[in-house]
Amino acid sequence: MSKSPCLIVIGTVAIDELSTPFGARQTVFGGSASYFSCARKLLLQRSASWLLSTGFPEEYRKVLADKGV
Repeated sequence: MSKSPCLIVIGTVAIDELSTPFGARQTVFGGSASYFSCARKLLLQRSASWLLSTGFPEEYRKVLADKGV
């Protein structure tokens, strides 16, 4: 029986501000750990765990949960 690889991600889960020549948004789901952990789902089937503040928006928690995080 082969073991699937283990991956530990340390980084940020954040709400960013985004400004481009095409427009701006004040609240955008972001952070390096968010993007990396969602992308890891392409290679690894294991779930991940987070430590989020109680004030982190539910809509962004759902994004993570839908990705198996």
